[in-house]
Amino acid sequence: MNMKIRKIINIYAFSFVAILALVSCSEEIDLNLRSADPEVVIEGVVTDSTRGNFVKLSYTTDYYDKGETPMISDALVKVFSDGEEYLLSEVDPGFYTNPSLDGNVGKQYRLEVVHEEVMHESEGYMRDVVEVDSVTVEETDLAGNLYYRFEVHYTDPADERNYYKIEQFVNGESTGDIMLHKDDTNDGMATNYPVYYDEIEIGDHVEFELQHISEDVYDYFKAVQSISEGNPSSPGNPPAMFGTDALGYFSVQAVSRGGIVLE
Repeated sequence: MNMKIRKIINIYAFSFVAILALVSCSEEIDLNLRSADPEVVIEGVVTDSTRGNFVKLSYTTDYYDKGETPMISDALVKVFSDGEEYLLSEVDPGFYTNPSLDGNVGKQYRLEVVHEEVMHESEGYMRDVVEVDSVTVEETDLAGNLYYRFEVHYTDPADERNYYKIEQFVNGESTGDIMLHKDDTNDGMATNYPVYYDEIEIGDHVEFELQHISEDVYDYFKAVQSISEGNPSSPGNPPAMFGTDALGYFSVQAVSRGGIVLE
């Protein structure tokens, strides 16, 4: 790693309601269960961004099976909002989308997935965008190792419970890192969320996406993190969101971004 001190040469922030396209989603989770019967996994996203609304359908795999994740084709997938119905078409195995589906802040969305005569349903409300005000960075030493301490600056809306997921990108590619935060200690306050990272080169563009999520989506990813870390107190599976045995999530969320270029 280049050890020279980096100077911020560009700081910017902009906002839009969005979520990553499937190819770069770090929340794309492979759920491996020990010698368990396959379960349906639903990963659904609604956004007003051209980066894509989608539903991905797959099966869980056995813990010992290192093969490809089996995808689910020929399901009936629909999203409903304000009396409108959107049929999602399968464009790749297990991957369903509809380019006419636009997400809007302040609207409710309902997902229906019918597979093998079982209906899986979930709802989500698109919350307001919480703006990233800026991103700053400095070098810091942690246990003798040099890291970069980024801070994502934003102001939490007051007098309401808010839940966030922060994702990191370097040169437009997701690093696969997810940070979760809730405002139980910073309600209505200016917040500087710290992120430590060490794989940065001169000229790299580092970006953070602040996603304003629902409590149930927060709980889902919190459980996934706990399970992946091998926490003995973790539940066997993440909490269900579809009223059936299906695993996964339906995320309807407002997103803002901020980033820097280092030299």
